[in-house]
Amino acid sequence: ARFPAGAPSLRRCISLTVRGDVTFGAAVTVLGRVVVEAPEGESLHLPDGAVLRETEVAS
Repeated sequence: ARFPAGAPSLRRCISLTVRGDVTFGAAVTVLGRVVVEAPEGESLHLPDGAVLRETEVAS
């Protein structure tokens, strides 16, 4: 995972799993249990201000 604009807010995160080439934008917030996965050979960019709540994100 890459955090060019800083790490996401994990204040209310229970667990965060990141697999693959994932780049986090600025001010991303993670709430609860979240899985973010970019398939092998692909990349995934989470936009600035994204709020991930109890979800699974894949490209």
